[in-house]
Amino acid sequence: MSKKTVLVTGAPRSGTTPVGDLISTLDGAYTLYEPMGPTGDVRIKTEFPMPGEPSFTYDNLKLFHKDLVDLRIRYKSQIREGHTALQKIRARIVGSRSLLSYRLAKMQLKKEILVWKDPHAIFCAGVLPDVSSIITIRPPEAHAASYKRLGWVSRIDEIYPRYNKKYGEIEGFDELYQKYSKSVVGSAALLWRLVYQYVLDMPKEQRNNCYLLNLQNEESEIEAYEKLFSWLGHSITESARRKIKHRTSQNTATIEKPTKVHDFNRTSSQANSYWKNTLENEEIRIVREINSDLWNEMLLVKE
Repeated sequence: MSKKTVLVTGAPRSGTTPVGDLISTLDGAYTLYEPMGPTGDVRIKTEFPMPGEPSFTYDNLKLFHKDLVDLRIRYKSQIREGHTALQKIRARIVGSRSLLSYRLAKMQLKKEILVWKDPHAIFCAGVLPDVSSIITIRPPEAHAASYKRLGWVSRIDEIYPRYNKKYGEIEGFDELYQKYSKSVVGSAALLWRLVYQYVLDMPKEQRNNCYLLNLQNEESEIEAYEKLFSWLGHSITESARRKIKHRTSQNTATIEKPTKVHDFNRTSSQANSYWKNTLENEEIRIVREINSDLWNEMLLVKE
């Protein structure tokens, strides 16, 4: 086993990739990208596995984590629904970012800190005492706008019944689910609600293994990451510091391409505010109807 595992998770589109990129600058860090995702390990049969389910027991999670550390992963087909002919050829030859991260980790000589970057693992956060979990948080409007830009629809229909059975009913959620689950923005907002309701309801001993990174609560992005690295028991690396300074030196946000999933040159402020030009007034109302109360609670959480 490695000396440390850091899980970087949160709702999809909440900034797990740029945060994981910074953590991976630690000496001896090796990264696995979304091993619980759609092109990840063959053992993952459901969206967002919930430890304790019949299909994913706590023992399954422990073994899965050990296999991640030891780089014993069997990947699913790298071809995804909707791939063009050219994308299918590329997937067969190169594979997904998930598979590529595994291949790079295999070649790396010094492996002391596993950086497990995976929004699909949000319900695993804090569960294993030997895993430090960073939970990224983004305003619900920004999260929904990102789904809209990419044309994604969350699989809330598959996730919610399992959540309800495993963690219990969320007051008022059924009515919101019936009203909004079929739309892009509504389904994204409902997923945001499930994820961060789970985070706020964590038992204390589980929460103690987690660090909530909400850059809306921070005056300085560099200071926020200094605190995060300190929580991990390290000083921020010079490489991470340079990456953050490069982002914050950009005067304007880059123009968002509809198919561009990640932009490493944006600041958190830019990423969290472009929704104002993306969502219609009615969409903003829907997001806030579902999430404004929970978002206000999240803003009160200080690390």
